[in-house]
Amino acid sequence: MIPATDMATILEWAEQHQVTVTLVGDHRQLQAIGPSGLFRQFHQTRPGTELVENLRQQTDAGRECASFLRDGDPEQALHVLAQTGQLVVAASQTEAEHVLVRSWAERAAQADDPLDRLHTTGLESDRNDQVDVLNSLARREARARGWLRGEDVTYRDRGRTLSLAVGDQIVVTKNLAPRGQTPLLNGTRAVVTALDEGTVTLAYRDGESTASAHLSAQQVMRHSRLGYAMTTHKFQGQTVNSLVIDVGPDRDLSSAYVAFTRHRQDVLAVVNLADIVDGEQATALMAAGPDARREAVIALAAERMATRGFAETETAHAVQGATLPLRPVAPRLSLAT
Repeated sequence: MIPATDMATILEWAEQHQVTVTLVGDHRQLQAIGPSGLFRQFHQTRPGTELVENLRQQTDAGRECASFLRDGDPEQALHVLAQTGQLVVAASQTEAEHVLVRSWAERAAQADDPLDRLHTTGLESDRNDQVDVLNSLARREARARGWLRGEDVTYRDRGRTLSLAVGDQIVVTKNLAPRGQTPLLNGTRAVVTALDEGTVTLAYRDGESTASAHLSAQQVMRHSRLGYAMTTHKFQGQTVNSLVIDVGPDRDLSSAYVAFTRHRQDVLAVVNLADIVDGEQATALMAAGPDARREAVIALAAERMATRGFAETETAHAVQGATLPLRPVAPRLSLAT
């Protein structure tokens, strides 16, 4: 996901200091936000070690779904989920949001420790506006279940308002280096453990251990958001035991491939029928039996994903028809990591 501009900076520094750079990634997943890097071209012209054994998904259905999506076959991937009871078709946005939040909460409730709830369960959408809605609903559910303690403290900055309580989940949205503390990386998920008008104290996992951080109210307002639900981009690179996914109307194959490979054991896909069809077609599907409705929605959702394809931003090399020089092909290895 690294942009070409950052890649250039790193490679220039590495050359000056005679440092070897190893690139790790998957060109089928989401691309950089900004000028695209050259990872796909590197992969094609300078192959290295390739991981071919899926060790993250721990169920046959999870591995099958991931394989179909990476091969560009979303219909078969969604069928695998439907056959194992891991796909739900909702009739409206309201119903979809209810199913998403209820399903997330049921899974999160299996953990007693707040950090375990945070790191073993996820709620995901590829749309920022939908993530905001899901965060609001999930926070309400967390309050109802007693996961939030004490009164809310409300913060305001630049016209934005955020209410937090002990037990809230947040995600950091920018690399932060609080003075005298260990830096917090963009994407860090944390639980609020204490707060007052000027400071928010967080607990988060740093490897196998638990760490804490103290952020100013301004840092929290400007560089974090509620973290019950997260976007696909924020989830890329993370792993949870269970993940509940809002499929939405706009997924391409890269977004779907990332979303459906973040879990180890359990995934639930929720498709809102109203995201896929409207008018007479929606009326006809609502009148159909549940099996026929599900089959039709799977076909329509898969067609949308396939049409959008994998996100592959063109680079200057591609536009100019230039190719990177070939290097000897490294052996294809199966590694356990």
